[in-house]
Amino acid sequence: MKKIIIVLMVSLLSAGSFTYAQNKTGADMSKECPPNQECSKDMMKDDMKKDDMKKDDMMKDDMKKDDMKKDDMKKDNMKKDDMKKDDMKKDKSKKEKKQKPQSVAAFLIKSGKTAVLVETGPDSCYPELEKQLKASGLSPADISAVFLTHIHFDHAGCAWRFARNGTKIYLHPNGFRHMANPEKLIESASRIYLDQMDVLWGKIEPIEEQMLVQVQDGERVTAGDLTMTAHFTPGHAKHHIVWQFGDSLFTGDVAGCRIGTGPAVAPTPPPDLDYSEWKKSIELMKALNPREIYLTHFGRFDDPHPHLEALSRQLDFLFNLSEAAFRRNEKNEVPAGFLDAFFEAYYRAWHIGNDAVTAYGNISPNWMNAQGLTRWMQKNLT
Repeated sequence: MKKIIIVLMVSLLSAGSFTYAQNKTGADMSKECPPNQECSKDMMKDDMKKDDMKKDDMMKDDMKKDDMKKDDMKKDNMKKDDMKKDDMKKDKSKKEKKQKPQSVAAFLIKSGKTAVLVETGPDSCYPELEKQLKASGLSPADISAVFLTHIHFDHAGCAWRFARNGTKIYLHPNGFRHMANPEKLIESASRIYLDQMDVLWGKIEPIEEQMLVQVQDGERVTAGDLTMTAHFTPGHAKHHIVWQFGDSLFTGDVAGCRIGTGPAVAPTPPPDLDYSEWKKSIELMKALNPREIYLTHFGRFDDPHPHLEALSRQLDFLFNLSEAAFRRNEKNEVPAGFLDAFFEAYYRAWHIGNDAVTAYGNISPNWMNAQGLTRWMQKNLT
């Protein structure tokens, strides 16, 4: 039976907006004053004066008509220019909208009557997830199972809604208690996000224990005629799983983030960041020899081995530079400003657009990465 994977964009974290200024300008058209035809000769006959005056009037009429014609032509040209600018504006708007970087995904896998999700995205974007499921001919109640890579809110924030529909939630044992009782998780996150918690993540509700299924490393889970294999992959978080479906891997955050044609970047938030474990997880993913990888941030990539090798190098480089910054910092910290400078240069070298840079920054903000790196350095280097 044919199996298909659909990438659902559940959240667009990029704050960039697209505005266009349209200048409607044209050269001022000045009326030329006719040359003075007045004759100064006293001996000029009256009829000649009259003829001259008549010629003047005729000339003025002709010039007036010419001016009116020029004005009409000017208006027509300006109207055509405005229409052309409007068309260009619309084309540019469509192009920019199409190219606007996407940030957070959930993945729908369908086979016959079976449909499962990998990730749910944050609860703040549940309406968008519903909308995209509907576009695939489904409702949330049609989802047979939800497979979480880890319990961070941008990956698992609305899992509780599916559980209330009767959907089983498959996750790492270390994430079980936090999903059953998210009180400590909310408290910890609130210290980071302050008054932005609701805006960013929406509601976070407990999930009844019987709806949570703890899986073991290497365990195969069957839903209908779909089979998923769990691979424990710590480094980004100790409760992290890479889910394998055939020769496809759903990698959460342990394979990093990658926006469009940008680089693979490792998000390093607290509290579970572990450099050595992350390196092992990268080697595990390479050993699985996938044909394609699905990154929650963002989308499908068909170059898994070059991607993972690049991520490993980026992780080495980031930790080596961060260690140098940490050792030279009087407060034993990795300053967020250091990471700002590092990633500014890094993204510039990749020649990616400002909107992609914004998307990276919203997915993996440097102030949070600095906290994770500082915590790891303090634990391992002091």
